[in-house]
Formats: sequence, structure tokens, C-alpha cells
Amino acid sequence: MKTIGIRNNICIKNEKTTCGSKMLENFISPYNSTVVEKLNEAKIETQVINMKEFRIEEDEYIAEFFAKGTANTAILVDGNGEIAKKTTNGLIGLKPTFGLVSRFGVITNAPSLEQVRNHK
Repeated sequence: MKTIGIRNNICIKNEKTTCGSKMLENFISPYNSTVVEKLNEAKIETQVINMKEFRIEEDEYIAEFFAKGTANTAILVDGNGEIAKKTTNGLIGLKPTFGLVSRFGVITNAPSLEQVRNHK
């Protein structure tokens, strides 16, 4: 079974969704985000990737996740294009439009900018 990493600001039912924040450290999502529902329908396993508090600039958590060898793909939220600008670790990103993947279940930093995206 394929495993895809999910950044910790995308809701996974019955999992902690903290956005790396102390304020949300005990928040357990009561529902799946749309993107997680679609992955579940496709029988794709998900695994949470940690993040800094409401930040997307860092690569170390993504690199650490991939280094474990459990997956080579991650679903992230790109608020300001920072992920797409990164070229470290040989990672390539795709950014779908608002219409392709619903943002339901994504905890956003800037709602008008956040989009679910695939990061390989």
C-alpha cells in the first residue's frame, strides 16, 4: 500500500492536527479533510508530517519524513508560494487550482492564499 505524508495543518479524523501550535496541541480532528477523504477512497494510507507553528518555509520536516523511507510523496498547503520556490532535496511541487481540490479541512494561515498541493 502506498503512503502519502500529510502536513499537520490538514485534518485527519481522530488524529491530532496541531499546525505545530501549542494552542492546538490537543486538538483532535472530528472529520477528514476533502483531500484525505479522496486518498482514503483510493486506499492510500496517510501519515502526518510535523511542521513549525503555522509556517511553511521549512524543509527539514519534509526531508526527515522522506528520509525515513515510508513515502516519497506529501500533501502540503502552500500559502505564499514558498514551497514551490524551494529546490532543496530534489523535491518537486505541483500546485493545483482552487477548483481541483477543496480546501475543506485545511487549517489556514491566510485563507485567500492557501491551496492544497502535491509535493514530490
